[in-house]
Amino acid sequence: MPKGWFAAGSEPKSYDMGTDKGAGRDGKNAATIKSTAKKISGFGTLMQQCLPDKYLGKRVRMSGYMKSKDVDSWAGFWFRVDQAKLTRIIII
Repeated sequence: MPKGWFAAGSEPKSYDMGTDKGAGRDGKNAATIKSTAKKISGFGTLMQQCLPDKYLGKRVRMSGYMKSKDVDSWAGFWFRVDQAKLTRIIII
């Protein structure tokens, strides 16, 4: 598993998740998610969370690179900020 990330989603056990050393841009490591079954009724994701304190009042931007193969439904990046009192920045 990439450092600081964890498996989540409705069916995370239906996926192999980890790090592919040297498979990223410029020879860097890449996070990987591969399904272990042909048909999965749910989803799996790699996720991380942080407290938003150092970002308060600032503009934030998410960017990334994705390579996919044999995706049936969709694959993508997701950035979420929860409401006050429960605030966490969640990157999926």
